[in-house]
Amino acid sequence: MEQRLLKISEVAEASDTSLTTVKYYVREGLIRPAKKTSPNMAYYAPEAVEQVRLIRRLQGERFYPLSVIRRLLRQGDPGEAELLHAISKADQDDYYDLLPLSQAVAAAGLDEKTAALLEAAGLLTPQRRGTEMFCCKGELRLMELVRRRLDAGIPAAQTVKSFSLYESHLRETALQDIENLLNDCMLSPGLTTAQAVEIIHVSDQTLDDFIAMRRYALNAQAGNAFLERVERFLRQLEDYARRLPPMLETEEDRAVLEALLAGEETGTPLPDAYGRLLRLREQGVAQALSALNAALNAFRPPIPEETACLRLCALLRQGFAALAPRELRFSPPLTEPDRAAARLISEIQCRKEKE
Repeated sequence: MEQRLLKISEVAEASDTSLTTVKYYVREGLIRPAKKTSPNMAYYAPEAVEQVRLIRRLQGERFYPLSVIRRLLRQGDPGEAELLHAISKADQDDYYDLLPLSQAVAAAGLDEKTAALLEAAGLLTPQRRGTEMFCCKGELRLMELVRRRLDAGIPAAQTVKSFSLYESHLRETALQDIENLLNDCMLSPGLTTAQAVEIIHVSDQTLDDFIAMRRYALNAQAGNAFLERVERFLRQLEDYARRLPPMLETEEDRAVLEALLAGEETGTPLPDAYGRLLRLREQGVAQALSALNAALNAFRPPIPEETACLRLCALLRQGFAALAPRELRFSPPLTEPDRAAARLISEIQCRKEKE
């Protein structure tokens, strides 16, 4: 029994696609009529409905350009499709499958503010379909990573900063890597489709493993180097504090400093923040870093004029500003730096450099 041919409007309706879009596909040669009865009238085989749906999926979910879709439809070769899927990573999993953005945000356990933060940074790129916003499942996985970091105590802003850093470098590296792979491997004479697919798969798998392996190694090196600088900073700061008494002008200041160095509570917030730092220096990295954060927050803002032991606080603040590693970003403006303190800081830095 001969199949009934469809008008272009029927193809559009059956495929749930706008008539304008189907006409565009026809003009681009992606959909061909089965029969033309006049210059302005054509009929299409029922298979055209599935072709329209396929084009929309390849374009909207796999992000294939129309030129690639045209080649894929004309080839009709399963091996060609496999190669294209390997290039676009469509053969890996359901990364590009779409789901409503609100559903994904709720599934990841994030709030709208955090999702907006990810979108503003370009880490989340939702698509509008009609009146609703959608994202792909890969972006749901990214949001789940953000949730894990939030649960561990890592602020969303820090996660965005880290993810964006890697994103920018990986984007540039991926473009260079594809160009190199094409020139060095894919342009080989006699290369078959199966060999091209295998090259892409092996390249992806080995580079994924390499990136993970090297990131851990490099982070370990950077982390250890930072901890070494922090420990050095704590030693220098303690040395500086213990040699401040000759610069203090009142008995009260000297008494507070002695109490700090002895580990006694003083009841004055700024000096006490420094005292907690000194007492924690030998009690583990996490506690030392926590106390260091509290001390930095205490001494970074300008010291109020009414603060008790103003002279001591100003000298301690100068020590923080001069001795802190640049990673701690302790850079408040220092008005009227103390010359004697500056000489002491210079002496400490020179002595530590020689050790």
